Amino acid sequence: GGAVDNDLVMEWTTTSDGDSIELSSVINPIIYDYDVDWGDGSSESNVTTNDKTHTYTTAGTYEVRIKSSSSSFALDMSVSSSANRIKLTKFKNWGNVPMQSLRNMFMNATSMVYEATDYPNLTALNSTTLYKSAEQMFRNCTSMTDLDISNWENTDLLTSSNAWKLFLFDCHNLANFNGSNLTCASSCSDFQFFAHDIGINVGCNVTMDDCSFTGATNMTKFFQNAKANTTFSVKNWTLN
Repeated sequence: GGAVDNDLVMEWTTTSDGDSIELSSVINPIIYDYDVDWGDGSSESNVTTNDKTHTYTTAGTYEVRIKSSSSSFALDMSVSSSANRIKLTKFKNWGNVPMQSLRNMFMNATSMVYEATDYPNLTALNSTTLYKSAEQMFRNCTSMTDLDISNWENTDLLTSSNAWKLFLFDCHNLANFNGSNLTCASSCSDFQFFAHDIGINVGCNVTMDDCSFTGATNMTKFFQNAKANTTFSVKNWTLN
């Protein structure tokens, strides 16, 4: 039980007093308008800038909340510095915050553990097709051990042709992945390297049943070099 948490919740960890974090993202055409609680007693409203920084007086782990009152948010760790990427240590909850995009969201966030059990709000994506995408979303998330997207809703609103390309590329310590019920838009054609090298350090239990890839024209190396554990189920796929 317990109350539903409608905020998007992350943990960021600083190691030195006076250290800063950056909520990195691209400036154009992504639109920002969000309220954030930085977890140290301070908060800001109606943030409209990309690469938003915050400085913590004392080193430690802080719960950063993008509040449910936000109207637009995106994160793109691929444009973040290497020093900043490792400060994102946990993703805990999606809430109902409208996402502009999932493209490159956690790319190279090599310290991030993923614990969310809910799903992103995809009902107000950016109007530019390129960003209607989860391309490279978890690329090189080498600390992520578990991911379950089987309950994600409205994934067919991610209409970029490359929306799922390189989605889990190089998630070397992924031990459990449930991608069942994934419904992709008919405009999604290129699924190359979707789960390349997943689990190569640990072996990954993969369940990916009842998925729809009706627009797929290129699924080359979808599971290239993936290391399976005891479960590898890919039943009932719908292709074109």
